[in-house]
Amino acid sequence: MWAEVERLLRGNPSAVFIPGYVTDFTAIYCDIFRAGYRGRVFTISFAVGPQFKQAVGAAADGILHGFPVPPVGSPAYDAYLRFVGKTPNGEVQNPFGCAGYDQINVLLLAIAAANGTAVDAIKADPARRERSG
Repeated sequence: MWAEVERLLRGNPSAVFIPGYVTDFTAIYCDIFRAGYRGRVFTISFAVGPQFKQAVGAAADGILHGFPVPPVGSPAYDAYLRFVGKTPNGEVQNPFGCAGYDQINVLLLAIAAANGTAVDAIKADPARRERSG
């Protein structure tokens, strides 16, 4: 994991965003803290719960976190809600479901761009795929 941390801290950024679950975030955060990084750290709220605070103690102070929510009231979110059988009501509904829905659609678009399900083709840079195709 140290190679990833070195790459993350290259150029001494004033802030880093490290999304992840508690175990992954804890390991990465410990490495960046040991490396002497003192810039702003942003993450997802569920990454900095009690387990994280027990593992890093006072080093947890100052981490900024939040939780992404869907764009309530947007046409796209309302369409998603209707698609899954819910009625748009101006409130956050099913935030994990809409994230999964977006992730599935991104994967389907990648499969379509790759013209198949071969893993290497799916994960290839689309610009490179166009140049070689």
